[in-house]
Amino acid sequence: MSISPPMSVDVRSRAGVLRAEYAERLPSVLQPLLTWITGKAAAGERPPRTVLPGALNTAASMAQWPLSVAATVALLMWNPVAGTLLLPLTWLLGVNALRRLQVVIGHHAVHQEISESSRVNYWIQVVASGESFVHNWEDYFEDHVRGHHSRKVFTTATDPDAELLLHLGFTPGMEERRLWRVLARTIIGPRFHFIFLKARVRTNFVTAPWHRRFVGAAWLGALALVGVLVPWQVFVLAVLVPMFPLYHVSALLQFVSEHAWLAGDRGPVRSSEEYAQRCWGRFSIEPLPARTLPPVARALGWTRWVLKTLLVQVPIRFGVLAGDLPVHDYHHLYPADHDWTKAFWSRQNIIDHNDARGMGEREFCNLAEAIGEVFRGLQYGERHVRMAAPSRR
Repeated sequence: MSISPPMSVDVRSRAGVLRAEYAERLPSVLQPLLTWITGKAAAGERPPRTVLPGALNTAASMAQWPLSVAATVALLMWNPVAGTLLLPLTWLLGVNALRRLQVVIGHHAVHQEISESSRVNYWIQVVASGESFVHNWEDYFEDHVRGHHSRKVFTTATDPDAELLLHLGFTPGMEERRLWRVLARTIIGPRFHFIFLKARVRTNFVTAPWHRRFVGAAWLGALALVGVLVPWQVFVLAVLVPMFPLYHVSALLQFVSEHAWLAGDRGPVRSSEEYAQRCWGRFSIEPLPARTLPPVARALGWTRWVLKTLLVQVPIRFGVLAGDLPVHDYHHLYPADHDWTKAFWSRQNIIDHNDARGMGEREFCNLAEAIGEVFRGLQYGERHVRMAAPSRR
């Protein structure tokens, strides 16, 4: 039997240690901001009063994409040079908005966690998915709730997310370094983007019910109006780039780091402990410079920490690990807690008091660590896993 190698002790413990160091060495007034940036709450930290409840969070998320388009258009029209220089920031705002509509608003709506009314949750997902041009409720419920969350399916070759990875060439038995090359080739290759675009068109206008097609068409019509009113190059930069290629890359990096896909030949989940082993937390925590460094080296270390946090960790946190995705393991392991707006602190509270499911032992400090763990699991997997059709997701 081939199995995935266990996580190293360093990986298992480092996120909690580094976040504790943030709490100790950085001002207390910054702690809520650091939790927002890293995705990991400090030990004993309580949710701040600024956390938006579900309804307001939903409204803000739905407003963010139109506002990001408006901001990008305004900047490019007002001052093309300044607008171009600020594109990374406005693109991040736009991709974060689109991904939040799917992985936060649409996701928690399909789990009946935004409103007490099933009908309200349904229409929230209809509007959010139409706005972001992603899977309709019916497709999403079938793939995600009945598929991905089923213990018979979870992380196996029949899991809709794993099916997509298999279809893209992430084959069990490949060496880890080769899987990294597959990832790079997939990101820049047209085949992946065509597959994703085709799936998005299909779920919006082929498999969707008539009312969902109308909602999707209405949102596309609003965006087309922007294309009529502004120069074509502004439309491409403000709308098409974040909505399609950047969105696709964000979704792929999220999928490929999310769970222990196809690790070894374990097959379906056989116990709660095994289910937990296939879930983990993904954070954006950059190590602080050592206390013992001499003054010049310490200044350089803090400069490096600020730059790497702002230029690497923040874009990944908000561009890939949007919303509550850093603690997605909590959603799987404690599904009875439906207050997703406070998941960062609820998860940490469990770790502080009785981490029976070992969440604190499965945490990554950055996205690359999580992807590497997935690839090591695939490397030790079986080569005979069947190639499946791509998911509608």
